[in-house]
Order: sequence, then C-alpha cells, then structure tokens
Amino acid sequence: MSFNRSLRHHTVRANTLFPFFDAIFSVVLTLLAFNIPTKLSSDEDYSVIAQPVFAYALTAIILILYWFKLRRLIGLCRFLHVPQLLCISQAILIICIFPKLANLVLLYGSEPGSIFFVSRGQIVNSAYLLAIFAYNALCLLFAWSLTTHHYYKKANESLLSHIIRGQVFGFLALLAMIFAEVFWDKFNNHYIFLVPLVLVFEELMSASWRSSPKRA
Repeated sequence: MSFNRSLRHHTVRANTLFPFFDAIFSVVLTLLAFNIPTKLSSDEDYSVIAQPVFAYALTAIILILYWFKLRRLIGLCRFLHVPQLLCISQAILIICIFPKLANLVLLYGSEPGSIFFVSRGQIVNSAYLLAIFAYNALCLLFAWSLTTHHYYKKANESLLSHIIRGQVFGFLALLAMIFAEVFWDKFNNHYIFLVPLVLVFEELMSASWRSSPKRA
C-alpha cells in the first residue's frame, strides 16, 4: 500500500534501495577481482603480478569509498524523488564500467600522451578520470538536491554542509587531474595513487562536522 502510494508521488523510500545498491557494488568488486592476473611466465618475477594487484587494490579502495559516499547521502533522506533517483541510476551505470576501465588502465595507462600527442594511454586515462569525475559530480548534485528536499532529515544539516564542502574539494581536485592528463605528457596513470588520497581527504572534511560548534 505504501509502495503504491510512493509510486503515485514519484518517490521511493530510501531504505528500500539499499539492498539493490549494495548488490551492484558487490558485483562490480567481484568483477574487479576476476580481472587480476593469476599466472606468471617462467622468465617473469613476482613484481610483474605485484603491480596489477596493487593497481586493482587502489581501484577497489576507490569503489568502496564511492559506495560509502553515495550510500551515506541516500541515508540522509526518508524518500527519494526523481532528481535523486536519476543521480543514483547514472552513478550506478558509471560504476558498472569500472572493472573494464581498470583493466585498460593497467594495459595502456603508462603510455605517455597529451592533447598534442594523442595515445592509447591518454585516451584510457582520460576515460577513467572522466568516469570518476562524473560520479563525483553526481554525488555533488545529489547532495545539493537534498538542501531543498522536503523529506530531508534536518537533523543532519551540519553533516550535509560538510559533505558538500568536501565534495567540492574533490570535484576541483579531479578537474585539475583531468587538465594535467590532457595537457601534460608526464602525468599518465599517477592519478591511481592520488584519487584515493583525495577521497580520504573528502571523508576527513565530512567527519569534521562532529567537532563543529554549530552541531546541535
């Protein structure tokens, strides 16, 4: 009965979306693990397999942080309206291509390139960064949409303001990485190490709401 009423008002209860949301990220992480190489030739050493394992581990950290970021935003409201549902659906579509992008970055990401010398590495790295940038932008739009959300939990107003502040920082940092990738041939797949740091710093900025004097 309540579900039919929600459909008539173009809304969905936020807590009903969590199982589907968690399942999508679980599948993506599983696919990411299946892409890790498991065999070595006789003339190769273990550093050959250590590099892709480390790269995939960093990508997994990125996915987990993005899962936590968007899941926390969903939990801030009781009902999701069309703008929030559109942001979530687009974010899920972006997440689904991450395993393939990670594989391409491992194969071609170290190749130098810039806007003046287009290479496979630059195309792959730009696609990876644009996917991350788009996801981050969707999270930021979702957070901003909650500021005028009728069903937004006002008790979390201080937390939301800190989340938006952190996501603006991440948005600008990722934009800077995209410009570096496009215009600087020395910046190739180095963002694999930088993006997790940016996301962790975002979370530290969001966590600072606990010590905010405005918190009720």
